[in-house]
Amino acid sequence: MPILAYTPGDTVVHRMHPITKLLIILMVWIISLVSFDMSTFLILLCVIAVIWRLGRISLRDMMVLIKLLLVVFLIFTVINGFMYFRGKTPLFYVLGYPFTIEGLFFGLTLSLKVLTIVSTVPILTKTTTMTDLISAMARLNIPYQLIFIFTTAMNFTDIIEETYNNIKESQFLRGYSLDEMNFISRAVKGYAPLFIPLILTVLRKASITDLAIEARAFGATKKRTYVNEISFKRIDVIVIS
Repeated sequence: MPILAYTPGDTVVHRMHPITKLLIILMVWIISLVSFDMSTFLILLCVIAVIWRLGRISLRDMMVLIKLLLVVFLIFTVINGFMYFRGKTPLFYVLGYPFTIEGLFFGLTLSLKVLTIVSTVPILTKTTTMTDLISAMARLNIPYQLIFIFTTAMNFTDIIEETYNNIKESQFLRGYSLDEMNFISRAVKGYAPLFIPLILTVLRKASITDLAIEARAFGATKKRTYVNEISFKRIDVIVIS
């Protein structure tokens, strides 16, 4: 199952108003963007893990996020290890260039910052139906075109992940396996047979979506109605406070 897809449930997180969950995400993002303290990110990740647990979101998805972002974390750590301007304590040398401890910790801090920001997204997407999210955003008087763009982008995230997995399995059945390649071969030519059909498939799906919304006269009606009219509950007031 895609890590951002909605998972049905009746937990305290599922019952929260979508705007409450958006405020939680916004607060975490603000703290993450203005802070460069590793302990702050570790505390935030613990809080997020508790919310995941309350919403019965599988913590295995956290490991999936880490695996997806592992290359980004590695790049942050290596670049800052060698180029961090406050680095003074060499850990080892490569071609005469020092890899500093200060740069290592700064790279790890940036990695935790990215992980903290990304790991908040499933709190919303896995516990909120798209219908409720659209209705809640509409009550904030957000233009429907922007709401549609936002929700479509979220849907396409799952579509891209599912399509990639299907292509990967299809190529594996044809005898093509990334696991048997070394790092260099995988980086140079390993992903081409996967990403080229992925891009073409996504572009085709986007074209079909465009034709579908045009056929349904998207934007012709200014005043819209919604099936679900959701309201704030006591848990929302407590969490927001």
